[in-house]
Amino acid sequence: MSKTAAMPTILLVDDEALIREIGEELLTLLGYNVLLAESGERAEEILAAEKPNIALVLLDLIMPGRGGGETYRRLKAVDSAIKVLLATGHGADAEVRALLDEGCVGYIQKPYTMADLKSRIAQVLQSSQAP
Repeated sequence: MSKTAAMPTILLVDDEALIREIGEELLTLLGYNVLLAESGERAEEILAAEKPNIALVLLDLIMPGRGGGETYRRLKAVDSAIKVLLATGHGADAEVRALLDEGCVGYIQKPYTMADLKSRIAQVLQSSQAP
């Protein structure tokens, strides 16, 4: 088995191309396989096709069309066990708190650093592997 095949896969969902590009670079440097989606609709399609392979979804909260909240609910309908980490520039506002109450695993403040990303993702993935 190749080294990349053994690494967890993260689905990065963001409507901004630059954020997807930088996020993909950071996640790759951290050793993750990365799938990209530019919209909630595309994220749902990718998760439906790849769900056994995706360990975590990093989801932008504010997107045109289907926003992060609705996308979160649709992703959970596709795979109720999927871990979703919100990315937001607005902190823990009412929408973030509501999604956390619904089972979202956490959030990361944008703009995030590589260290922030590494720490938050490790916390989420390690907690999901606990017995």
